[in-house]
Amino acid sequence: MEVNDNALEILDLIYHKTEKDPITGTEIEGSNYAEGYYQRGRYFASIKESIQARRFFEKAATLDPAHYLASMELGENAIRLANFGEADKLLNESLKRFENFKQSYGAREEDETLIQGNVGRIYFDKARIQYLSAAGIHEKDKITEFPGRKIYPFRARAAMDTVAKTRSMELKNSLEGFF
Repeated sequence: MEVNDNALEILDLIYHKTEKDPITGTEIEGSNYAEGYYQRGRYFASIKESIQARRFFEKAATLDPAHYLASMELGENAIRLANFGEADKLLNESLKRFENFKQSYGAREEDETLIQGNVGRIYFDKARIQYLSAAGIHEKDKITEFPGRKIYPFRARAAMDTVAKTRSMELKNSLEGFF
């Protein structure tokens, strides 16, 4: 048995049990346990299986409206695909989930991941979208080729036209989001 098979088997073993919700008292079937889907999504993301990872993150986000990390992972996946409009919506959804449920984190065992999560990643990702958009990265471009194919307008030796000046200003302004 390979390491990947072992990892999936362990995740299934851990997250496929039935548990009682301490707040409502209802039993949660393992297949309706959002944290299990989130952890499986993280596993698939770590081995670069983004389609599988996205599927598990979507399921986790659907099952648990408090799971801001699942929607944040979906947003980060959209950034990797240069779908910045979708990414921004998902990151806004993550912030909304965090703000709406942060006071209740810790009431459930599965909230440990949410408590340890870094909400600052959402703000970083939003700044990254702003920067990549200002840099002129579009869906048809390959982010991995950046900055090789793109030229920074503020490094130009000749006078800049209006479009280049605007882009230069947007690039400089977008850097503020990282600090």
